[in-house]
Amino acid sequence: MTNEDGQAYFLENGAMPVQLVQKYLDVIKEHSDVSVGDSINEQEFEELYPFNKRFVMRAYSHLEEEGTLQQTPRLLLYHVIGDCLLSGIPPHEKIEGNTYIREFSAPTSAESQSPSFRQLVKWYGRMEDGQVVVPVAYFETFDVDIPEETSIKNDLVILNVLYENVGWEIPESDLRPVDVDNPGQQFKSGDENETPETEVETGGDDQKRSRRSQTLERSRSRILTRKLRASVQSASSNSGVGTVVAGISQVRTN
Repeated sequence: MTNEDGQAYFLENGAMPVQLVQKYLDVIKEHSDVSVGDSINEQEFEELYPFNKRFVMRAYSHLEEEGTLQQTPRLLLYHVIGDCLLSGIPPHEKIEGNTYIREFSAPTSAESQSPSFRQLVKWYGRMEDGQVVVPVAYFETFDVDIPEETSIKNDLVILNVLYENVGWEIPESDLRPVDVDNPGQQFKSGDENETPETEVETGGDDQKRSRRSQTLERSRSRILTRKLRASVQSASSNSGVGTVVAGISQVRTN
């Protein structure tokens, strides 16, 4: 179920897409005998290695299907995160050309650099003091050369900004964790038949119908969030990653 902008209702607030991917990666780690290794600083990747928060949010905000924005768990996990994890090349290279990602660019002056350098900046970079920065650790981890003329300060690769790019920059508000038990308006406890708290209706009939429709959608969003959380918890305690994806697919989010 998506809103008019193609976003799944329970993923449209804050860092819910990041939290979803983190749960997914946690399940993978729990059911894998392969260690990340001491050579990789997972904190540099915000505990989302081989991704980071901005990578996930950029992928999510540019998800599309058949030319229409469709920001759903199915597309994010199956066709982006899972696709990257199954690949033998770094995520910033694998995701380029992904037909489920709408094209966008980073606002930097890195056109003269290698494709892998530009792609890494595009997916992992962030704005800081009016410049685009990327931790040096990312280039080292993915074995991407940093040209000698590139500015480096405090273990950050620093690039000049050529133009404003609203579609690339991720606001801090989109990176704040969301309480999955209370993603939006507070509702009474109960099961799928729960009803929202009573609202005082004012205005004309059209306004009342619109408010009732919005209230119903928020209620459905809350139910959907619980279903997702239950499917992830079930996967964590039972059969692993496949169950996570299957559980999410069974919840009608698109």
